[in-house]
Amino acid sequence: MKKGLFATLLILCMSLFILGCQFDMAVDTDSEIINVKSDADTGPVKKIIKDTGVIRYINLEGGFYGIIGRKGNYDPVNLPRVFMQDGLAVEFTAEVLEDMASIHMWGTLVRLISMKTLDTTEKKLIMDEGVVHQRFIQGYPWLIEATTGTYQILNLPNSFQIEGLKVRFVGVIRDDINIMPPLWPLVEIIEIEKIGGPEIIRLGERFKLPVGQSAYEPRQKILFTFKSVLQDSRCPSDVVCFWEGEAIILVNVNIAGRDYGDFKMSTHVRPSVIYVGRYSIRFLDLVPYPVSTDPIDPDEYVGYFLIDFAYIINDTL
Repeated sequence: MKKGLFATLLILCMSLFILGCQFDMAVDTDSEIINVKSDADTGPVKKIIKDTGVIRYINLEGGFYGIIGRKGNYDPVNLPRVFMQDGLAVEFTAEVLEDMASIHMWGTLVRLISMKTLDTTEKKLIMDEGVVHQRFIQGYPWLIEATTGTYQILNLPNSFQIEGLKVRFVGVIRDDINIMPPLWPLVEIIEIEKIGGPEIIRLGERFKLPVGQSAYEPRQKILFTFKSVLQDSRCPSDVVCFWEGEAIILVNVNIAGRDYGDFKMSTHVRPSVIYVGRYSIRFLDLVPYPVSTDPIDPDEYVGYFLIDFAYIINDTL
């Protein structure tokens, strides 16, 4: 009796050991938990998980796809449809959603930041977020500098061909296509969405821009950045002054990937105009206007501008 029980336990232990080895062959990177502060120092600390695992269909609560990782089970709220394949081995980075509850009552609720299939899979899938850039080398490729690396995009839609645009994307890494020189992995986009980036503007139309932000004119590929307010000596509205004073701002102009540098503009000349290439850039106004009893927070400034061809005169200003 005792010998039979001992043999049963021995077989069970050996089975568990073999299963563990098989899993290690599929996913061989240890998990990692990183605490990351939010943008505001006083904000909550974000818990970021890096792990490897296998996507499984969980037959609970109507059925859903979860990730069985090396150190735990995860219930992702934003798993792309193309990754919903039972048995798919992946590596991923995710934010733990500690203030939310899962309706599935299974695993740790997470929001995926990036995910890749492992080399053991036939089709190499990727999801990530990053910034769009164009490189002025042969072919003028469009790239996405993502959290997991830089990728050359084979089929970036025209509406996303905007320098500095922040995007989230899902795609296929195409190892079967040869492009010389092979500087970056090639990715064919399946899904893509904008998650930030510059304000889109049009030539000849007045626009406002908060300090520290950028505006982009996609047809002419003009990237305009309101960098800072260098000086604001304008006479406060509740004070009588001998001179109206002036505000001096710093802007940057980039056209078709060429950085033309920084320029100073002033409210003393209305409008203040600079000419870059064949374009004119007009600084129309700066708000808020100073009041002696209410100091202006440097982050509150908003500028009003207009960009047009240099030979066009706008009489409405």
